Amino acid sequence: MNLLKKLIEHSPQDSVVFVLDVNRNFTTSYAPPWLLPEHVVLDYGIMYFKIQSVGYDFIKVITNKTSGQKSYLDKNAGEMLFWPEFLLSINSVEFLEGKEQTIKIKPLDYAGEVPIDFVFMKPIFGCIGMDACGASE
Repeated sequence: MNLLKKLIEHSPQDSVVFVLDVNRNFTTSYAPPWLLPEHVVLDYGIMYFKIQSVGYDFIKVITNKTSGQKSYLDKNAGEMLFWPEFLLSINSVEFLEGKEQTIKIKPLDYAGEVPIDFVFMKPIFGCIGMDACGASE
């Protein structure tokens, strides 16, 4: 990538080709052998990459979660969600197996713990205190 060039002056180094299979589900007819996104569910048209940095025209993403290979993508070629937006767009969050998770009543280190075992949780938008949401007491 050359930051002195405009977006249209860059030629793609590789690409992914999506097609519909006989059941009208998305699948890939071509993908580079090094491509290993963070999460893929082609039946639902999902291919998530971790973003490392965001520029004016490009985003730098990790295109191979095992090797850590990075690539620059056209910022307008897909949908980019930051972590808070992503969490609010999903149905539930599952806890990692084998890792103890502590649920707190507030997002503060000193907050009290919730003594209930959860298998998953649903992300919601919330505010700490009335001023954080723009309301006054």
